[in-house]
Amino acid sequence: MRTALRSPQKTNPNYDPERSIPTVASPSIGTSPPQYFHPPTEKKNNIPHFVYAVAGLLAVGILMVGLIVAVMMSNSKTKEVSAIESPTPKSNVASTSTQSINSNASNLPSSNSNLSPSGHWFGSWTSKTASFNAEATFTETAGKVSGQIIWTIQRTSNPKKMDKIGTTAVEYVQGTFDSQTQMIDVRGFRKDDANNIIILDKYHLSIADDNQTIVGKSINGQFTLKR
Repeated sequence: MRTALRSPQKTNPNYDPERSIPTVASPSIGTSPPQYFHPPTEKKNNIPHFVYAVAGLLAVGILMVGLIVAVMMSNSKTKEVSAIESPTPKSNVASTSTQSINSNASNLPSSNSNLSPSGHWFGSWTSKTASFNAEATFTETAGKVSGQIIWTIQRTSNPKKMDKIGTTAVEYVQGTFDSQTQMIDVRGFRKDDANNIIILDKYHLSIADDNQTIVGKSINGQFTLKR
């Protein structure tokens, strides 16, 4: 058997259409308290702050050393370039050369212009076998020497000349005189010797600083002269 559907207004005498608005239950929404965002916690650094300070000072020190080295190298290169581009002044070269010449000149033997063998001299010549008195006359001009020596025999071991003691002969000489070394080198080139008591000889002599004495030797003997 079927049951007919009836509207509420027909079955409920108290039905009020304005108040009978159907209500729909809203679904329940969770009312849990709001969640706040918390940023991640930063991990604490356990390195002490003074370590960073020391590292900073070291870095600054290294930088300063690098700058100093760079400046020094730059100055060194500048000096080298200046030395190459700036030759020694000619005046300094001339001064150095003059000093060197003067130094070399000071090492040379000094020349005494007052020394000269010119004049009259008296002395003797001796050897193991004979001796002679000597009277010499020299003339020296610009280092050239000429003159003569008068010999008188005083002693001899040669039997052929024993009877000729006291006789004389003249030897003519010529040679040179060096005022720096004070040396006289002369040799006989001619003689007047009627008794044949002398030979032509070579003489290597030296004049004293006081210009009063000449000493030296010949091939076979010693020769001394004084003014």
